[in-house]
Amino acid sequence: MPPKLAKEKKEEINKKNLISSIFKENFFIRPSFDIYGGKAGLVDLGPLMATYQNNILNAWREHFVNRDGVVELESTSITPEIVLINSGHVKKFADVLIQEVENGEIYRADHLLENFINQKIQSEKDKLDADTLVELERIKRDADALKPEEIDAIVEKFKVVSPNGKRLSQARNFNLMFKTSIGPTGLDSAYLRPEIAQGIFMNFQFCYEYLGQQLPFGVAQIGKAYRNEISPGGGLFRMREFSLAEIEFFYDEKQQTHSGVVVVDDVEIILYPKEEQMRSAEERIDSKDLLIKISIKQARSGIVPQIASSTTSETRILLQNEILAFYIGRTQLFLEKIGFRRSNLRFRQHLDKQRAHYARDCWDAEALTTSGWVEIIGIADRACFDLGAHAKGSGKQIGASRKLDQPIERLVLKPEKGKISQVFKKDTSIVANYIESLNQNEEEASSIKAQLNEGKDGVKEATIYPYKTSTGERDLVKSVKITPDMISLKTEKLTEENFYPFVIEPSFGISRILFSSIEQGIYTRPEDDQRAVIPFPPSIAPIKVGIFPLYSKKPFIDLSLQIAGLLQHFPTRIDKSSASIGRRYSRSDEIGIPFCITVDYASLDSDVEIKKEKNDEESGKESVSNQTVTIRERDSMDQIRVHRSVVVDVITRLVKQELLWSDAVKQFPGADKKDQKE
Repeated sequence: MPPKLAKEKKEEINKKNLISSIFKENFFIRPSFDIYGGKAGLVDLGPLMATYQNNILNAWREHFVNRDGVVELESTSITPEIVLINSGHVKKFADVLIQEVENGEIYRADHLLENFINQKIQSEKDKLDADTLVELERIKRDADALKPEEIDAIVEKFKVVSPNGKRLSQARNFNLMFKTSIGPTGLDSAYLRPEIAQGIFMNFQFCYEYLGQQLPFGVAQIGKAYRNEISPGGGLFRMREFSLAEIEFFYDEKQQTHSGVVVVDDVEIILYPKEEQMRSAEERIDSKDLLIKISIKQARSGIVPQIASSTTSETRILLQNEILAFYIGRTQLFLEKIGFRRSNLRFRQHLDKQRAHYARDCWDAEALTTSGWVEIIGIADRACFDLGAHAKGSGKQIGASRKLDQPIERLVLKPEKGKISQVFKKDTSIVANYIESLNQNEEEASSIKAQLNEGKDGVKEATIYPYKTSTGERDLVKSVKITPDMISLKTEKLTEENFYPFVIEPSFGISRILFSSIEQGIYTRPEDDQRAVIPFPPSIAPIKVGIFPLYSKKPFIDLSLQIAGLLQHFPTRIDKSSASIGRRYSRSDEIGIPFCITVDYASLDSDVEIKKEKNDEESGKESVSNQTVTIRERDSMDQIRVHRSVVVDVITRLVKQELLWSDAVKQFPGADKKDQKE
């Protein structure tokens, strides 16, 4: 390994070890059920991380919800099977696993391939021809989109073995959803939701009516999702239970505009489009030379600046949808607001093979971590896949309407409920609703019309759930024979038409954001690599203020408690330990406390008498009492001295960032650090 890479690898390991140590010592996170040995992929958040998560979510709500036409709801985690059948998750929500033949040890196939290829290129680079190198890079790039049979062919061709050097079995799909049942019979199948979007789609029609049947609008939700990961691990990155914050923004596909896009037009972002990813693999160009630094306005207007691997700029619209562009810009601003560095963020477009079954375009916000670029947010163009699937699957009318420029006449399908009830009894309304829903699918409705006009029977499948058979079993789908006398064709004069709204979905992996924001930010003091600092922005820091009585005598502690009481609207921590003030500052830095108040002799009332001890002689006992305290800022370690009467106001404005530290230093005198040496 080249010296530079070896040094970078060592620094990554040191940072991981540092974070692990701080997390453990300060109870940021712990494995769930740790006293019983724990379970991979399940993690409990301690007081600091739980508070940090709440602060991130509050910042997210403030940034995205109750503005730009976005409202919030809450839906359940337990999801009936039929919902996830129609959404495509039962069939397609899977990763590919592969096992060792000898002992059955299981691996996620794409991760195994990526690691194997990395090692092969590193160890055999001089022996591999150019075509083979390109092929290996292409496999690595597409690994998470490969089908089991494609993986089997690669394993055979390149003699891929497990990390233990063992022979591998055939690859197979593994559905990632946790299955359960509703009720005591065990017959009503359900799953823990793998995403929180479906609960929003279930409630689209009610939100549409609640908001006056006007588009566009967004629906936000925060909640837990569950995925039975094959290979969980990696801090908070691949978990089996995790928090998401999502928005489904519904709009008319004929009006793909957003009034707020001008506000984010000047936001600078870094894009990694699919074309550049293809070049990276085909031409073996380092991805950092293919990243495009661009403004939102340039990305949606087609002005692509020159990049490192090219000598010219070009014309190419990178963000085709204005609403998607708006949310990428808003997401960039949010991530910078909570402490991410712009240089360590990028938006990577999914390759065609990588897109989820419901998406027609998707961009991931990725953060640069010690594990490389890691997805923390997905911003997907889901088109109208979900609403269309659930309208068809439920037999209910779901959608919106728009006024027509000119009235039109058309034949529509109308259910004859009297005839339907003779055959379907209690299921009459379900079949009737299904027939009416077909009018939103022109192709399907036209087919039935043609069959009826020719006097033929139509055989359709309507979703009737739950449907109990004579044996008491439940079917998810019943084949329904629709005869001509059950449907009539009527001419309607329409002044408006129904349609399925399209959807842009920003989905925020909160657990990933928590971990990667800390990993990106954490650093050690230049003068002491054992002194770690987590630079939480004041607005989202778990603890806003540390309060330190310089001595453990009663007057110092009483005044510290008094100040803490006045600051009870902020999370505070009083450190009354006998440790040196420098050590206490260090402890507060490693948990990210932005401001510390120190109560010393000068802070006390002038008439307070204190029994002096020998060590006081060396600690500034001669300080003149002027009822002032010091405020120390974490990142600069600079201190100011303010009067007790204004300390609450100053701290409040600093935490809310209404007063910048640079301005506070100009406004208030600096503190004498001789009593508070770090």
